[in-house]
Amino acid sequence: MKALVIEPSKLYQEILTQTLNGLDSEVVCTGRADEAKDIMASQVFDCLIVSMLLGDIAGPIFCAQVRSERRYSQLPIFMLTASQDKSALEDAMKSGITEIFHKDDLSIFRNYLCTFEERIEGKGVSGTVLYVEDCPVIAKITKHILEPIGLTLHHFINAEDAIESLSSQAYDLILTDVILGKGMSGLGLVRALRSENSPYAEIPIIVMTGADDTARRIEFLHFGVSDYLSKPVLKEELLLRVKNLITHKKLLDKIKSQEVQLRRLAMTDQLTGLKNRHYLMSEGPARVSQSNRHKLPLSMIMVDLDWFKKINDDYGHEKGDGVLSEVGELLRSSCRNEDISSRFGGEEFLLLLPHCNETDAKVMAERLREKIEVLKPVGVLITASFGVASLPLDRSYTFFQLFSASDKAVYQSKSSGRNCVTVCAVTDVEGSFI
Repeated sequence: MKALVIEPSKLYQEILTQTLNGLDSEVVCTGRADEAKDIMASQVFDCLIVSMLLGDIAGPIFCAQVRSERRYSQLPIFMLTASQDKSALEDAMKSGITEIFHKDDLSIFRNYLCTFEERIEGKGVSGTVLYVEDCPVIAKITKHILEPIGLTLHHFINAEDAIESLSSQAYDLILTDVILGKGMSGLGLVRALRSENSPYAEIPIIVMTGADDTARRIEFLHFGVSDYLSKPVLKEELLLRVKNLITHKKLLDKIKSQEVQLRRLAMTDQLTGLKNRHYLMSEGPARVSQSNRHKLPLSMIMVDLDWFKKINDDYGHEKGDGVLSEVGELLRSSCRNEDISSRFGGEEFLLLLPHCNETDAKVMAERLREKIEVLKPVGVLITASFGVASLPLDRSYTFFQLFSASDKAVYQSKSSGRNCVTVCAVTDVEGSFI
């Protein structure tokens, strides 16, 4: 960033120079308006920093003179003042000042300059843009503006090809013209992307048009465009609107990703990677209700590691955690995607198996028992007791009744010497039928 400081006070010139140098900026200083005009005639600046009072004329008068020249119509002008006079500040803004900052708190000004410098340098923005424009000249100009700041533009001349590309490419922004020649118009593209249940509804859309119309603009906004620009579009305006929308989308994507991660953590046992008890108790009843409603088989297998307290006592809790972790991985890898494999608590695990009848569940439990027996997790011999229960297809039972049956079956396995599989019918659990 290159700045021209027009400030009569040598002290403030030095302060501002140090502030700007800290932002890797090039600074030129003067105290007079006439000298500033001579400097501006031979050099190009990214912004002017002007004092309210200059060595020869008032700062607002100088700013009005700068603004009267077309080449400076978009040049940012920042004014520094110690004045609190509201009327004087309003007059200064009318002269073409971009923003006014008070000299008694230059930290605010410095923070503003940090974001301003990023904008000037094109920092902090990257992404992929879906660009729909049928005019080669305009497309070339737009790409020349956006690609140097780190954006990748995928250009299409019609909406149909643009929509097709969405199935294989993720985009951070969609930039489209209104009139696209043959085929679907820009409005048709927006309607397709913003239709109910559309997977692309959250991608920001900027519409650019050379034939602005109030009714059309309202229609676009009604269907959910994020921004609407009239051609010819100012370079700086396009850059800022594109950057703001992409930055906002990336922040939302980050928040959503964090929410997904938090939900995953909330329903996952951190030691084994299996679903935790909270997830099982919220999802299990729904699975059972679904099986009851559609008369589909469903089984539950409870797994209880034998003599686990002795493992912790003999080898320590670190070894005990290693045993749980490896057994958990064995159970997870032995289940289908539709199954729920969970750590219910301590050394107890619970498997919920949709579309699995009692016979198949018993076979699976026996195979798991054999695998655990030879697993030797972290070098420790271990066995487990299993309890199996299944939903009958002729009557409806609750998740908790199924759980009670499998729990009873595990208890019977423990009583029978451990390291075995026991099946218990839901009808054998007292008070289970509803």
